[in-house]
Amino acid sequence: MSIPATNNIAAIYDLERVGEVALSNYFKLAGINAFTSQAIPGTGDAEADAALVAQGYTLLDFQRDRPRVEIFSTIGGGKGRFIPHPQFSGVECETQWDIQFQLFLVTEPDMRTHAAFRTLVRYLVHSARGTINALDPLTRHYLSTFVDGGTSPVEKPEEGTFQTRIILGSTISVQSDAWQLLTT
Repeated sequence: MSIPATNNIAAIYDLERVGEVALSNYFKLAGINAFTSQAIPGTGDAEADAALVAQGYTLLDFQRDRPRVEIFSTIGGGKGRFIPHPQFSGVECETQWDIQFQLFLVTEPDMRTHAAFRTLVRYLVHSARGTINALDPLTRHYLSTFVDGGTSPVEKPEEGTFQTRIILGSTISVQSDAWQLLTT
């Protein structure tokens, strides 16, 4: 049994990263600070922060990066869509899963600013499908239309922020041309 290269497996099956990074890239195209669950807080030490960035981490400055969207995802159950495995005869591969995104919107503690930002993010999310599926790393995957799962506002003026959590449901699928990565 030959196992494909780790990065090729991740290019297909790291669905959380694929979805979060694509959504982050989409927001960044609109000029919005966006971070995935992979972001970590900066240390404040320039040399240590440079080393973290060199390792591929995105650094988040909780005080400076506002307004911002923080993106977290959870993969749900498979949708029962299978294809023959490209490497093993008689084996099938799942190709589509439910995915849920939690978007945490963080702004200065000003209700007008926060409401305007929340409205902009909601507009962008519900206008995303045509654009987001052409962005890296979704070039081998497809996100269906987002279904709004609700909004939970949290005012934290004592912490210097207003926050809203938006929950989005979708499905993510692997496109047919991606499976060739498992044969290399």
